[in-house]
Amino acid sequence: MTTVAVILSTTNATFGGWEWEPIKNLKDEHVKEIAEYAVEAYNMISNSFPIQLVKIEKGKIRYAGGTNYKLVVAAVVPETGNMLHS
Repeated sequence: MTTVAVILSTTNATFGGWEWEPIKNLKDEHVKEIAEYAVEAYNMISNSFPIQLVKIEKGKIRYAGGTNYKLVVAAVVPETGNMLHS
């Protein structure tokens, strides 16, 4: 399996600490949407085979000038069956 890192930031004007906290519910629909968006963005800029999200393995969140997400996802390359990890 290969690793793919995902870090996203939203533009909400939320103020809070600079520390990353674990995401308590990785099955939350909003977290899933963010992971799917990241996979789509990766596929748009990648020069290799497109990947497909399998699951979110872990994630962190912080509220500092917006909401920031750091996700670790498992993905697969459908054409080859190879698994990717982030």
